[in-house]
Amino acid sequence: QNLVKEAANAATVINNLINSSLNANTTINASALANTQAQTALNDIKDASIEFQTLIETTLERINEANTSLSANTNSNIKASMEFQSLADSILKTIHETKSEAVRKKWNDTEVLESAQSELIEFLSTKCQVQTAEGFEGGCKASPSDIMTEFLMLRVRNDNFSEKEWQETDKIEYQSVLELRSRNGKYFDIVVLTGQGGMGKTTLSKYIGWVFATDPSKIKGLTEVDLVLYLECRNLGIKCFDDLLKLLFPETPKKFQMDLEEFKSFIRRQNVLTIIDGYDEVHPGTEQAVSEIFQLRNKRFIVSTRPRSLRNIRYLVPDDKESITMQLLGILPEHYEKFVLKLLNILVEDEEQRKKICKELVSQLRNMITKFGTFLNSPMILTNITHLKVEEPDKMKDFSNTTEVYEALRRLKIGKVLKRLVQSKVSADTDLESMIAKFMEIYDKIAVKAFIDYQYELSKELVLELIGECQKHCIPHEQIMSTFFSTHIYHDGCLPVTGYKYFHLTEQEFSFAKYLGMLIEKVIMNESIQEDAEILEMTCILKNNPIWNYLTGSITEHELNQDKHRISRFRNVVLFLVGEIARLSQSKKIFKKLADKLIGIVGI
Repeated sequence: QNLVKEAANAATVINNLINSSLNANTTINASALANTQAQTALNDIKDASIEFQTLIETTLERINEANTSLSANTNSNIKASMEFQSLADSILKTIHETKSEAVRKKWNDTEVLESAQSELIEFLSTKCQVQTAEGFEGGCKASPSDIMTEFLMLRVRNDNFSEKEWQETDKIEYQSVLELRSRNGKYFDIVVLTGQGGMGKTTLSKYIGWVFATDPSKIKGLTEVDLVLYLECRNLGIKCFDDLLKLLFPETPKKFQMDLEEFKSFIRRQNVLTIIDGYDEVHPGTEQAVSEIFQLRNKRFIVSTRPRSLRNIRYLVPDDKESITMQLLGILPEHYEKFVLKLLNILVEDEEQRKKICKELVSQLRNMITKFGTFLNSPMILTNITHLKVEEPDKMKDFSNTTEVYEALRRLKIGKVLKRLVQSKVSADTDLESMIAKFMEIYDKIAVKAFIDYQYELSKELVLELIGECQKHCIPHEQIMSTFFSTHIYHDGCLPVTGYKYFHLTEQEFSFAKYLGMLIEKVIMNESIQEDAEILEMTCILKNNPIWNYLTGSITEHELNQDKHRISRFRNVVLFLVGEIARLSQSKKIFKKLADKLIGIVGI
């Protein structure tokens, strides 16, 4: 009881100090001396609160001892303890509120916003650039506006997140993506951009971020936005919303002596647009961040995803937020020439050569339309074909499917790697072609494991496995991996880690199909696989894969059709696999039946 009285006396002293601090704060703007007094009082509060916290802990320890030794007074001791704890909590709350109020006087939102915008512009100006020829020495970064052309979208029912029954109304230009309104006249809280892989979702997302950093007037409504937060869902360095803020604003909170909670409170007071890119590539960390971000009140969001993840987004969206889904149509045939010319302006210096390549390529593209159909509208496919035309103008043929395009890209990259290895004076006794073939086999196997485990950026374990396999076969992975992976540095705790990710998810899907084709060939041709530990390992990994089970006869077509949602994730894999099986069927007729089975799996 004496200790409680002492605590109460201490509380009185603290309240006097609090009043002193508050009195000083009322004149802080009028006098620098008053500000110094307030800061001194605040420091006294901090010291007193530390001493008082120690006193509280000591008192609680004594009370607990009393509870143990004096059973007769248990009830009264517990009551005293609860009253004291309530008093302590009240005092500490007052201290915290006073501290927060005093500290807030040290900055104003306008200054913090200017600093945050400066950091954000620097980040977005770099992050939102696009790579035009990834994995090649001739590739270069460019602003999204250098390649952006008439992306058109289909408007969908406001409440429709289904993968089916697209409802076409008006075609909306990408510049108006923030101007879409619901029936009640309000802007949509969430705009979902969807489309198959390579249709330009990430490019459009980056374009919006880049425009905010350079000229917000190019996107209607963007000038009203204070901050644009950009979350790349495949980023393994993001475990929660706090991590995103630390990535985007490393200096502003330090500059104004704000802790993370104070900075988050500042963010909540701003007009914020959050771009969530590649939700279909989300991992547990970024999914947690997305969930937290969606809880921010009175904020707007742009989310890009493949159709298969639309239903998952619906589960995350709070009931009080209105959303609309837009499907990207890619580059329509009437815009092929304009799009190709924009790419050539980046890739080719000579104007006459640009015109010559453009004329020939556009003619070839029009010939390919009948075989490709709408798949040719993919900006990714058009970019890859354009790059192939630039690199080998006389060798490029008219492609008939996406597999042929990616096969040609792979051959081109392998040729570049071989040339680099020769120049690096690798041992003359080394069979370089066999070494690269082995690397590609390892690369494809890793792609299967990564895809099945939803790893769009390789985990540390898979990176170690890949490097270990290369070392086992004496493959100089440092000189090869940069051609097939994009590398970046992120922090795992305090440690910097080199991350390896595919330039685009379609490359991982193509590698999956290549390895699957090899496995199918071995299994169907009844080759002995009992002694091949690697093949056995991979067939075990694939045992729950519906496509693999269907092709090997483990499940029927009816059973496969019952699993439509799961197999939608493998749509591009199946597309590539059709082309791979078609190639195999040229030498083995047995694969013709497999190709026929594949055609209807995902509504190709």
